[in-house]
Amino acid sequence: MNNEDMQFDDVLGQTLDHHRVAPASAALRERILATAQTLPQKPPSITQLLWELLRSVGGWPVAGPALAFSMLLGVSFDLATRTDAATTITAQDSTTIWELAMLSTDPTDDQDSLP
Repeated sequence: MNNEDMQFDDVLGQTLDHHRVAPASAALRERILATAQTLPQKPPSITQLLWELLRSVGGWPVAGPALAFSMLLGVSFDLATRTDAATTITAQDSTTIWELAMLSTDPTDDQDSLP
């Protein structure tokens, strides 16, 4: 920030400090208070928000088939990309994993290799 920018900031700050805003009229204050009193006092719950979302997308006639199609697409994509190899680790595989990592499940075996 150079000296010219600092001078501009000082002039702008002084101008804003000395600027006075006229108070709001009585009609404007009444309108603001009336609007504030009509607003909901507590935030809507998650169920109210979900029902509002459902209504905004067109209700169950639109959302139902869309949800069914997305579930069908997810299941069919999973079936299409599935391989024959096991994708989850089972209890029988745990010994194989330990052996691949060259670890032993027996605590006495580790002590032999320590210096």
